[in-house]
Amino acid sequence: MDSSYISFSGVKAAESMINSASENISNLNTHGYKVKTTQFSSLVGSPDSLDSQGVRVSSSGYDFSSGKIIATDNNMDVAVDGSAFIEVVDRSGNSYLSRGGRMTVSDEGYLQLQEGYFLSGMILMPDDATSLSVSKQGEITAKTRNDQDINLGVIDMVKPINVTGLEKKAGGVFAAGSNAGDIIRVTDGSSKIMQKSVELSNVDLTEELVQLMLAQNMYKANSNVININSTVSQWLSDLLQV
Repeated sequence: MDSSYISFSGVKAAESMINSASENISNLNTHGYKVKTTQFSSLVGSPDSLDSQGVRVSSSGYDFSSGKIIATDNNMDVAVDGSAFIEVVDRSGNSYLSRGGRMTVSDEGYLQLQEGYFLSGMILMPDDATSLSVSKQGEITAKTRNDQDINLGVIDMVKPINVTGLEKKAGGVFAAGSNAGDIIRVTDGSSKIMQKSVELSNVDLTEELVQLMLAQNMYKANSNVININSTVSQWLSDLLQV
């Protein structure tokens, strides 16, 4: 059994753990951020097969448990209370999922969440709107300068059959991967839109620091084994040349 190969696989696994923990810690204060998770498995096989020994990353994904929802003083802030997502679309009409954030108005006048991702209903903000209200069901109403209320549309709440099939994309949104299954509308009241609210990340700083220390120790231990094996190999090589 080649202990160097096994240690190399341990180093790679430790690097994956360090990268995940570092990403999570750096996004501790990112609204709506979901913890990145990495699972490992041992490789046990024939001693004649080096690629069947050691450890490898068996799966990676995100923990979609809800973060704490806190109140803000901005009526353009929206968060999802529940397991659903807000459906958004890019300029090409591709659908993505978001946990909310601060709505802004695009140059064309449409409401968007993350820059470049519009609410799926392509909701147009009136030029004379003075305020915006959002019901828990996602219904958006604007008040105009002449004190009229205008119904603009609805924030669509959706979720995939299999949340672990979601893939993270730029801007903090998620796309449905091949394992996500169908995207279904959430209309049963199990999830609600909270205006003047944001969802904090679900990062547990203590847990991530523990994982980071474990990964660093794992990296160091396996690196030491590699260095020792290299030294022994060089010593044997020198001995045979005597």
